[in-house]
Amino acid sequence: MLVHVAYYTFLLKAYSYGDLSHTYPIARGLGPLLVAMVSGNLIGEHLRTQDIVGVVLLSFGLIALAIPLKAVKGGAAGRHGLATLFAVLTGVTIAAYIIADGMGVRSAGPDFEHRLAYIAWLCVLEGPWLLVFAVALRPGTVWSHLRRNWWRGVIGGLIANTGYGIAIYALVLGPMAHVAALRETSVLFGALMGTLLLGEPFGMRRVAAAFVIVSGLVLMNGPALF
Repeated sequence: MLVHVAYYTFLLKAYSYGDLSHTYPIARGLGPLLVAMVSGNLIGEHLRTQDIVGVVLLSFGLIALAIPLKAVKGGAAGRHGLATLFAVLTGVTIAAYIIADGMGVRSAGPDFEHRLAYIAWLCVLEGPWLLVFAVALRPGTVWSHLRRNWWRGVIGGLIANTGYGIAIYALVLGPMAHVAALRETSVLFGALMGTLLLGEPFGMRRVAAAFVIVSGLVLMNGPALF
């Protein structure tokens, strides 16, 4: 629960200083890379050489989506640096909660009910804290926003908890580094939806990054090559 609250805090700080297109891919690309680096010694999951290469390719492909097209100068450079710092800290907490939740759901018990109970209790225990902090800091703003947009929060909360619940359950079924890496392909899907639905340019850099990401996925999930 503490790791998840730290993750939310760092993520919101990253968003407050930088663009989503910059901070999100850094955080999401760094998380699976760190999981792959520490999972062997920490939890005894030793990956094949091609798995490690695949995770590295996927992570750097995701991070490549965040490279700004133009240099950032002046006062914006300071905010850009802070955004990068908090994005990196977000990536560290992503790796930490993947490992913590993977170990937690595996120790919860062999049955589906036990694993579901772990996921449900995590959602219940971690849920209130950001709202409590927000109300303490900005009570008028928070309640005004909730009155107008509570239904958006309900929809977003259901989607977020369902999505992460599926990810936690997947941690029982396969190596944590694989699950972490596959989960973060949401960055690529987000870029594709931005292009296909919102008319945003994809560009050659994103095409190259997408090729690197797909190559990493093929290596991770293919037969042994070396």
